Amino acid sequence: MPSTFPAFRLDFFVLFIALGIGQGLFLSWFFIRQKHWAHRYYGLAVLAISILLIDVWLSYSNLIFQALYLVDFSEPLNLVVAPLLYLSFQSHLHGKAGRWASLHFTPATVYLIYALIALYTLPQTYKYNSHLDAWAPELTRLNLDYEGMDWRFSLQHSIDEVMLIQMGLYIFLCFWELRQAFQKANLPFWSKVNTQLNWLRRLVMASFVVFMTLLITKSIFSNDYGDPYTAVLISVLIYLNSANLLRSSNLFRQIEAPKPRYERSSLNSADLKEIIARLQALFEAEKPFLDPNFSLNRLAKALKVPNHHLSQALNEELGLGFFELCAKYRIEEAKELLRSPDHAQVTIEEIAENVGYNSKSAFNTAFKKWCGTTPSIYRKTVG
Repeated sequence: MPSTFPAFRLDFFVLFIALGIGQGLFLSWFFIRQKHWAHRYYGLAVLAISILLIDVWLSYSNLIFQALYLVDFSEPLNLVVAPLLYLSFQSHLHGKAGRWASLHFTPATVYLIYALIALYTLPQTYKYNSHLDAWAPELTRLNLDYEGMDWRFSLQHSIDEVMLIQMGLYIFLCFWELRQAFQKANLPFWSKVNTQLNWLRRLVMASFVVFMTLLITKSIFSNDYGDPYTAVLISVLIYLNSANLLRSSNLFRQIEAPKPRYERSSLNSADLKEIIARLQALFEAEKPFLDPNFSLNRLAKALKVPNHHLSQALNEELGLGFFELCAKYRIEEAKELLRSPDHAQVTIEEIAENVGYNSKSAFNTAFKKWCGTTPSIYRKTVG
């Protein structure tokens, strides 16, 4: 072994990644302690990401030279993050991850067994060379005999490609299921009305950004020089997710509330669908939602169902509350009026009143929430 090692490196990357690691460990501890597995899976994913960041931080800062036995210690976790995020995604949408959840960790398990046999048992002199190959090719490697050792590095040479393929597949699955969930709730994909779907969309988009960053850096750099850039991006996302999640307390209530609220209900799936079909027929024929004083109680009486059965149908079949449902139909009605040449001279205030809003500001807020723009801009766009 060399008598001296490179000095500790202290720069922006070292400091920023260290802060990301600290926040990531706190965030993982917070979520793992939650009762619902959707949060626990997410917490475990953040924990795995934090450990991967520790590996990058040790390597980039040169501290790894003081603990060469830790070289490549986190590699199996590269194949754990995407499955954990997907299981969190599934649990958010369906309440559970499914019977075969453990099978998602088969690639990571296989690689862990391989690492225990082939990589973790390497002498530190070989690990020194391995670190130089990835992080410091300008330094002089030790002259070692590698004859008969090719098998030890066979899977390691493909870990990046396998990780990217796995990550891409899981992101595609999440996007596909999320799109169907928005369609089932009769919401545009970019709607911000449903807190839970909004959070899942942010999770998928953040994962896609990380995936593209990894794809680009792995393509540009033949070694691990691109990892600090990815680590900084992930640190930023950890802070953004922390801020969003800690503010969005509704996310926790949405997962936990439905089960105790409706677990004793006598309604089955067919009953719920039948209530929604009758509701949609009523809304299309009579448009009662245009009345500013329209209420859940009046709707339940019109459909001849108890209030709690109607609430259950709205929540479980459409993913909406009563006021969200009314807002959705009112905004659709408003869009038709704004597109109509016959209403080109009608003011925004009048259209707001026509669709059931007592104030222009409330109408503007609801319209922007559902459509992503204001009524005035929408009228100019489609006019």
